[in-house]
Amino acid sequence: MKRIYLCVLGAILLVACTSKNENIVQIGGIYALTGKAASYGKWVKNGVDLAVEEINQRGGVNGKKLVVIAEDTQSEPKLAVAAFEKLVATDKISGAIGFITSSEALACVPVSENNKVIMITPIASTPELKGAGKYVFRTRESGEDQSHKIADYIYKDLGIHEASVLSENAANAVGYKKSFIERYSNLGGKIQLDLAYDEGQTDFRSVLTRLNKSNPKAVYIPGIGKVLGRVLKQAKELGFKTRFFSSAGIEDPELFKIAGDAANGVVFGAPAFSLDSTDPPTRTFIDAYKKRFGEDPSVYSANAFDAIMLLVKAMQSGKITNEQMRAYLLGVKDYPGASGLLNFDEYGGVRKPIILKTISNGSFTILAKD
Repeated sequence: MKRIYLCVLGAILLVACTSKNENIVQIGGIYALTGKAASYGKWVKNGVDLAVEEINQRGGVNGKKLVVIAEDTQSEPKLAVAAFEKLVATDKISGAIGFITSSEALACVPVSENNKVIMITPIASTPELKGAGKYVFRTRESGEDQSHKIADYIYKDLGIHEASVLSENAANAVGYKKSFIERYSNLGGKIQLDLAYDEGQTDFRSVLTRLNKSNPKAVYIPGIGKVLGRVLKQAKELGFKTRFFSSAGIEDPELFKIAGDAANGVVFGAPAFSLDSTDPPTRTFIDAYKKRFGEDPSVYSANAFDAIMLLVKAMQSGKITNEQMRAYLLGVKDYPGASGLLNFDEYGGVRKPIILKTISNGSFTILAKD
């Protein structure tokens, strides 16, 4: 496992530092920096790094330097668990941020619970995280909300009352799929086919051929960009004429390198975070991010930035034990973050506005919003 120590600007969950160095506050970063979710891991890490830089420039946490010990999970749940266990047992961290894929996040919940260590994900969206553990938090909305938005759009706005689903056997996609099917069915829609493919699979022609023979009017394909790029490319090669719909994970520039124009026309649910925002906290974050990294941030970068800032506020208020940190976070109401207003519910989750986006000629653009 590739191990990276970032003693400067990387940070994550804050909690009491148990390092031998009493002049630092040490936390853990569990990122997918390689593998299928590498793009998302980079965005989260950048958001964390930017927050830590700002915090340390302002004097750190109660006069102590904020330090992160970061690990690359390679987008593998088993490696994420091993990294988390090592960080807790050896590095004596009191909390961690990251857990990029839903599979990684779910796999790490027992480590969090058994050690009473707070874990926070700015990105994992599976509905299964709701109530999964007392010390589990996330600064992004549940995928359930996005699935419902897409189901409503297909059934109500487009008037399509029969749809099929094609998803990866991974926690992220499975969670979206279940929520979509439940909502669509409750609206009165009929699910023609519910098909799946394995993680790591790269040839989808067999399952796509079966799907195409049913002549579906709409197909919901939740997942992440690098995987869905291959699905869409092969679907085009097989002559698909149906409309495809997806989840927020498809919004990755890597999609276009793989799928090209095969991605055109896909509609998906997404957070309402906007690079054109004039909201002061968001605008300040976007400008600082672009100056620091030379590119636009993603909503996951903003979510990560907010996670660090909230945890620092908790520590600076004197909330230093795991239970006190948990209680502080659960009490957060209307925090003006880079990603918008944040309110944690009783499960450590947040609710945020959802919009619809579409893909056209190498770009992701807003289709409709509330």
